[in-house]
Amino acid sequence: MIITPSGGSATRPITTWGRVATRESLLSVGRVSKAGADLAKAERADPKSGGASALRSVIALVRDRKDDALRLAETGAGFDRDSPLPQAALSYAHQAP
Repeated sequence: MIITPSGGSATRPITTWGRVATRESLLSVGRVSKAGADLAKAERADPKSGGASALRSVIALVRDRKDDALRLAETGAGFDRDSPLPQAALSYAHQAP
């Protein structure tokens, strides 16, 4: 079992979670372009990363692409059913006006 930064467990290597956390930090300070480029690298390393799909969903919401946001959030939640990040992104996508 691998412990994730949020204290949960995962079957994927911790480096994937580290990559997602780095992208999340970039987004929190408005560096969307850099986060998007780095997310592409994270997705190549782990194509089924629920966290990466969740962050892409948040980016889509900010860009007012609600249908894309919902699709990405659902994909992320499907990849990582127990992770809070995809679940939060799914909630945001459902609440978008």
